[in-house]
Amino acid sequence: MKISGAAQTHTGLLGVGGDDHHNAAHIAAFHSDQAATGAELNELTDGSESVLHKHAPDGMILEGSNLTEATTVSASAVDLLSVTGLSIPAATPILIICSIRRTAAGGNALIGLKLNATEVRSIETWDGVSEAMSALYIVWVGSRVANYLRSGYARVKGAGSAALFSPLDTDLPTATITDVVIRAAVGASSTVGAATLRVYSLPA
Repeated sequence: MKISGAAQTHTGLLGVGGDDHHNAAHIAAFHSDQAATGAELNELTDGSESVLHKHAPDGMILEGSNLTEATTVSASAVDLLSVTGLSIPAATPILIICSIRRTAAGGNALIGLKLNATEVRSIETWDGVSEAMSALYIVWVGSRVANYLRSGYARVKGAGSAALFSPLDTDLPTATITDVVIRAAVGASSTVGAATLRVYSLPA
């Protein structure tokens, strides 16, 4: 039936009585439970879902982080800061961001990266000037598929002489990434530090 024009009362509609209403047994869950939880959610979804609406992830997802600071005075490479317990499949690109610093005096400050147990970027100099400074260490890792296992690069940019742009120098592991580890070393009489390590995944 099509209703047009001004609002109509029940008694003004052809064939509809003043007390006519829809069936009282009409299922309330379809209207009353907008949160759709518990028994009413099961009724709406036939018991097959735990939520009423699902949205696929869009954009970067923070997979894990370590917001503490770790420092070393070691002249040889050490595992400095890590995020563990990850589960990033091979097809998923990865972005790694970490703040780094060094104190004045001493020799070169060096930085590197391990994924799981594989050192995919051996330590290299990000600053060779004996002055206190900080910078940002950024590593992009592409999908880890056959014939593309060096698809990534490392970048450092900060104040003064702090700079680095280099490719990965070891094949990426094709296993699920569970651990991301910042490696570091520094010349004598100096300290190097890393903090606020974050690991993001990108849409595959």
